[in-house]
Amino acid sequence: MMKTVTVLGGSGFVGSSVVARLDQAGYQVKVLTRRREQAKHLILLPNVQVVECDIHDEAALKTHLQGSDAVINLVGILHQTRTNTFEQMHHQFPRQVAQLCEQLAIPRLLHMSALQASANAPSEYLRTKAAGDQAVLEFSKKLHVTIFRPSVIFGTRDRFINLFAKLIQWIPVLALAMPQAKFQPIWVEDVAAAMVNA
Repeated sequence: MMKTVTVLGGSGFVGSSVVARLDQAGYQVKVLTRRREQAKHLILLPNVQVVECDIHDEAALKTHLQGSDAVINLVGILHQTRTNTFEQMHHQFPRQVAQLCEQLAIPRLLHMSALQASANAPSEYLRTKAAGDQAVLEFSKKLHVTIFRPSVIFGTRDRFINLFAKLIQWIPVLALAMPQAKFQPIWVEDVAAAMVNA
């Protein structure tokens, strides 16, 4: 029998690669998305079901997680709004997902965090990512949890590396705000492969 993996944030940049790999590996994949049209590129995959769901509606979320063998949480934001804060999306939401997995006896949770997430990090983004990691780990006695902390992720649809590529076409020399900063980007397909193999 085919195992069912529910992916939260599956229509985004990283999620699309994860979903495609899960499909290729023979999993039944359920992608929860705010707007179905954002995931139309996934509908053609044979083992993928795209479901419109407001993830802020706990009852709806619980209904759609029911029957899953694993849940992958890729939900995250780079910029806060009044309705979606770092605290809400990076800390409270992962806690809610882990709690629902425990209630529904879903044995496996894979959670996307960020490199250098820590309670002492200089940015609220990283501090709330760390708080979310800690919240998810509180459920690890009954739930097999894997937390991924990748560096900057690049690929054909990323918004970071491709921005630099476009800028270099027009401005051949770029002054960096923090030239001493070092990071090692990771290819989106490597992240997707690691998640599927976990």
